[in-house]
Amino acid sequence: MERSRVGIRPVQPLTTLVSEPTVDIYVGANRKLYKIHHDLLSNRSSYFALKLSNGVASFEFLMEEEEVFDDFTLWIYGTRHFDTPTTTHQVQNRISLYAFALRLRMEDLANYCMDQIRSFLLEYEYSTADVKFLYALTFNVRIRVLFCLEEVLSARQLHAMGRPVSCRTAELLQQRGRFALDFTKLMLHCTKNRLRWNPSRIFQPKFNCVFHVHRETEQCGINVGARNEYAARKIVEAYRCLV
Repeated sequence: MERSRVGIRPVQPLTTLVSEPTVDIYVGANRKLYKIHHDLLSNRSSYFALKLSNGVASFEFLMEEEEVFDDFTLWIYGTRHFDTPTTTHQVQNRISLYAFALRLRMEDLANYCMDQIRSFLLEYEYSTADVKFLYALTFNVRIRVLFCLEEVLSARQLHAMGRPVSCRTAELLQQRGRFALDFTKLMLHCTKNRLRWNPSRIFQPKFNCVFHVHRETEQCGINVGARNEYAARKIVEAYRCLV
C-alpha cells in the first residue's frame, strides 16, 4: 500500500484562513485555550483528521507544556525551522515535542525534532547530568539508542586503543539505572556484530533517516553508501535490543 503524505502539504496563505472554522484545544494544567484552524489540523495530522471527521469538536492536552504546544502551533502554521537547541532545557522541549508529534502521528515534525536533538549532541558539550536528565525523560527507543549508542561506540573505540572509557560514560554506568542496562545491551549487540564505528558518524546528515519514523510518510531516500549500509542496518536492529 502506498504511504500517504500526511503532514507535508503546503500551508494555506493566512489570508485564506480568516473565514475558516477553528478548533478549540485546551493545553496544560491551566487549560490555556488555543484556536487552530480545522483544515490545517486535518491536513497536517492523520490523528486530527480522523477525530475531526468523527465529529470531535474540541481537544484537551492537559499534560502538555504550553511552551511545547507553542512550538507545535508554529509548525502547524508553517514556521518549519526552529533554532537548533543550545541548552538542556531546549533539548527537553524538543524531546517533549517529539513525543507529542508521535502521539499525533505527525512524522515530519517528529523527524525534524530528532534531527535537532542529534545536532545538539554533535555541536555542543553536554555533561553526565545532562544525559541522565534527558535520558530519564523518554522511553522512546530511538532517542534511547541515540543517547546511548554514542557512549557505546566511544567506549569500544577507546578500548581498541587500550584506553579506559570516558569519565562521562564511567559516571553514567556507576549510577546504574536504565542507561546502564541499555548500555550493556547495546555493547553486546555491537560486539556481536563487530560494529566498530567512529561515534561521531551517527550524527552525520546522511544517517538522519536511520533515526526517523516512517510509518505513514515516505522514506527520506538518502543513500548512506555501501560502506555504511551494514552499520545503518545494525543501528535499526539495535532498536529491538531496547524494547
